[in-house]
Amino acid sequence: LRGVRAPWQRDPCRRGAEPRSARARLARQVAAPRPSGSHAALRWRLPRERLLYLGDTARLPYGTKSAATVRRYTQVNLDFLAQRGVKAVVVACNTASALALDGVDHCNRREAALPVWGVIEPGADRAAAATRNGRVGVIATESTVSSDAYAIALRRIVPGLEVWSQACPLLVPLIEEGWLD
Repeated sequence: LRGVRAPWQRDPCRRGAEPRSARARLARQVAAPRPSGSHAALRWRLPRERLLYLGDTARLPYGTKSAATVRRYTQVNLDFLAQRGVKAVVVACNTASALALDGVDHCNRREAALPVWGVIEPGADRAAAATRNGRVGVIATESTVSSDAYAIALRRIVPGLEVWSQACPLLVPLIEEGWLD
């Protein structure tokens, strides 16, 4: 059943998607942007933490938006999560990680700074470790490719690495619709 999500995989910010059990309703400590692979990886690494998923499906795709717009959306999302008392945020959107994380306010206005992690550096680490010939290909949204974030991160890890980047504007919609696994 492609496209059908279990109740715990639904966006808790959408009406009618709120989990029914008290335990599930209280599960609001670490936020992840997508309940698929990112959610599973967080669940595996942080088995005792309660996770909150925020999917900004109302403003998709981010990859075609300007850097200023992506920064604004990311700040709104971080503020929303901070108001819910999350301990930390993982931004598993390449475009938001590439364009917004350096320029947003990570303060949880009530407490100290809110830890926020993106996916560019971890992705670059994996790609740099995996290459056997000193070459890496990057496919991403137009905005992520234009930012050159992966090439910069990769060359910081392995100076002289050859990086080829290609914008694939239909990749995200295909993945979001379940056409690619």
